[in-house]
Parts: sequence; structure tokens; C-alpha cells
Amino acid sequence: MKEQKIKTNPFIFGKVVHGENFINRKDDRRELILEIKNHTNIILYAPRRYGKTSLILQVFEDIRKKHKNFTGIFIDFYRINSREKFLVTLTGEYAKNSGLSIDKILTFLKSAVKGIIPSLSLDQNGNPKIDLQFTPDIPAAAFEDVVNLPKKLADNGKLVCVVFDEFQEVTALNGKDFQNELRSVIQHHNNVSYFFSGSKQHLIQQIFNNTNNSLYNIGKMKYLHKIPKEEFTQFITTEIISVKPDFNKNDASSLYNTADGISYYVQMLAHEFYNISLLNKNLPSATILESAKNNLMDNKNEEFLFIYENLNLSQKKALELILENAGRSLFRQEVLAKNKIASATLKKALSKLIEKGIISFENNHYCYQDIFFKHWLIKTI
Repeated sequence: MKEQKIKTNPFIFGKVVHGENFINRKDDRRELILEIKNHTNIILYAPRRYGKTSLILQVFEDIRKKHKNFTGIFIDFYRINSREKFLVTLTGEYAKNSGLSIDKILTFLKSAVKGIIPSLSLDQNGNPKIDLQFTPDIPAAAFEDVVNLPKKLADNGKLVCVVFDEFQEVTALNGKDFQNELRSVIQHHNNVSYFFSGSKQHLIQQIFNNTNNSLYNIGKMKYLHKIPKEEFTQFITTEIISVKPDFNKNDASSLYNTADGISYYVQMLAHEFYNISLLNKNLPSATILESAKNNLMDNKNEEFLFIYENLNLSQKKALELILENAGRSLFRQEVLAKNKIASATLKKALSKLIEKGIISFENNHYCYQDIFFKHWLIKTI
């Protein structure tokens, strides 16, 4: 008897999605490709888990198909904890994309970058990598020399885009001095496109929309919206119908709405729905959806409980007000009076919740960063 092949779950979350698993965003992709060709700087922002990183890397994949001379440099600022780490990371990215042999890269860096001593070592997989040591007093010229490396690629005929992902984390990295240094160099890179990607809107606004900041007006602001329901539900329906033939677009719409249309959570919920359907395809879709949602909440119960128990009373009250009022008009007098909370207290609580990454303020309303935390609160409190 032939062993039945188990279908691979097509709904991916928690990692970068690309290729055939990437869902549409054709207009966004076309726009960003055009801006890279025009060497435009872009500030791309949206809440976490909207798919910014996947979009950028898919754009890189798209553009490489038509431009063999394209170089995409990607630096995750969550991993940058010092000015030196930034310089090492950017130099490593240059080395990977220069097309030069290791020996030639070492020779070039020794002659072109002041204040650093390059050497060769092996990474954990046994592949050669460039290490940098810094002289005791790193000259200001060293920063400029390293940050100019992408321009050198462009000057040699490359189409270059440099991505600084989660760039709002620069505020913890000697923020303003670093930004001043960065601006002073890259403002002269007319043949390189820089993407500043971020998920904490209040910090992104401070960095790029405050006239007192050095990166003010450095590029074009672009807000990344949710993937439209029609596009997402078409993908969901096509994939789930292969394991549950009676699944339809209305079922997909319910799934999309339950996850609030946020890419990461739609994929997570659809992944769980798909797994349950493999074993219970005769159950009604609504029953499977409820089971999938409950499974995900159960899996995160300890995490959610820890978050909630470490909030003060005014922060817990603020979470309740967001639920009761769909995140809107929280400062109306009748709302404040009914809930016996002062405007200043509520404002402070909401600011703290934003700072903790529990909620965000988008499109004139407060919303939960984790949609399943919202469902957990509805069920629990």
C-alpha cells in the first residue's frame, strides 16, 4: 500500500515569506522597485507583523530577475547595539556584495578605511568572513569611509538599495549623534536608495517628521497598509479548499476578520485552521475557526497572563476602555466619568502601553498589537 503524502501547510508565519508563498502586494512592489531605480529614499512604516520585511525582501527578489547588477543590503537594527557593530555589519554586507575575492577585499579595506584593522576568520559553518578591529580612537573618517561603501558599489555600476530595518531602534544607539553622522554622509549618495523601515510609529514620526531632527525630510514617507481582504481571502480559499472542499470565500472572510487582517496573524490562524481541517474536514468551518482561535490563545495563555499581571490598574482599565469603545473617543467626558478615570491618568496609561508594545495608535484609534491578546482579554476579563 502506498503511503499517503501529507500536504505541506502553505500558511507561513514567524519567518520571512517570499516567492510563491508571498501574497500579492503587486502595487506596493511595483512602486518600491520604481523608487529603487530612481534612487529614492523611503521611510516605510507600519505596525509590527504587517509584513514589511517580507515585502522588502520580495522586492529584492523581483528586481534581481530583471537587473543582474542589483545589490540589496539589509541591516536589522534590532541586532545593532553599538556604533562599532553597525560599522562591522555594513562592512560585512559590502564584502558579500562587492564581487571581489577575500584577499582583494582585505587589501581594499586596509587602504580605504581609516581606523580599522580587517582580518580573515571562519564563521560557524566554516565559511570565510571579514573581522574588523578598531583602533583605540576611531577617527571620524572611519565612519564616513564605511558608510560610503554602498556608494562605491553604485559608482561601479551597481543598482544599490540599503535597508535599515526597525530603524527606530537607533534612538537607543546614541541616537541623535549617530543620525547626524549618518545624514552627513548619505545625503551625498545620489545614486543609492535608502529604505528606513520601522514599526513603532511614534518613534518613526519623531525621527523623520520632527524639524529638529537631522533625518527630517531624508526620504518619502510610505505607510504599509494591510493586505486587502479580497487578495488575502482569495489566497486563503484556494489553499484551504484543497483539504476542505466546502470551504468558501465567506469562511475565508471570517478568518481574515478574526485576525483583523494583520498578515502575521492571518497566516497563523490559517495555518492552525489548515491543520485542524486535515483531520476534521467534515466539521463546519465556523467550528474549526473557533477551535483554531482557542488553540492559539491556549498556546499563549501563560505569556498573556504574565503581560496582564504586570500592568497597573490604570493600564488594565485602559485596555478595557479600548475593548468597550473600539479604541475610539476614549477621552470623551462620559467615558471618563463612567469609568472613574482622569484624562491625564488615561493618557499616561495609554502611552505606557504603547511603549510596552501592547497597543499602537493607528488611523485615529488605539488597537492591539497582538490580535490574540485582544481575543484573550475578551474571554478572560
